[in-house]
Amino acid sequence: MDDIINKVLDIEDQAEKLIEDAKKEEDRLRAIYAEEIEKMHQDIEVRSDKRIKELEVLEAEEGDKVCQTIELSSKLAIEKIQKLYDQKKNEWIETIYQNVIGG
Repeated sequence: MDDIINKVLDIEDQAEKLIEDAKKEEDRLRAIYAEEIEKMHQDIEVRSDKRIKELEVLEAEEGDKVCQTIELSSKLAIEKIQKLYDQKKNEWIETIYQNVIGG
């Protein structure tokens, strides 16, 4: 009978040891996974920051192109108006003069 009790106690000790080992392994794995998750978060943040900077550069370049297009368009419009003025100024002056003196 003592033999059976001792075997049961040994089995119980072994079971407790297995449970303790399993808990230690669980804690170890949780720590590893927590580190891996933290590393993933950091990697994602680094990649996101890099992508944001790339997009900012692209947006700035696109903005510069739009500004250049607007400036060129404005310059061409001003030149066109100046050319029209140069062609018609004498005619306009004469028309205004005639309107003022009533002719």
